[in-house]
Amino acid sequence: MPIHKEAMKRGEIGSWGVYELMMPGGTANAYNYAAVNGYASMGGGTSITDLAAAAHPNMTWDKIAEKTQAAREGVRWELWELVSATE
Repeated sequence: MPIHKEAMKRGEIGSWGVYELMMPGGTANAYNYAAVNGYASMGGGTSITDLAAAAHPNMTWDKIAEKTQAAREGVRWELWELVSATE
């Protein structure tokens, strides 16, 4: 979350959230949580390593990557694009 907060502070992303799957339940589900980044566009921006250094000044990139990878074990990745919404 600190890296996402830094990205929001810099205007790189508009939002970030973690969602919990409420239904269907059970241990057969492939996953039960999803993290979502909200972007106004898919353009470039600050590198993840620069964001990580600002968000975690006392931690090396290798350690951040190691901890992040450990949290992602067995998690499926998807990329979605919002095509319609109401405000």
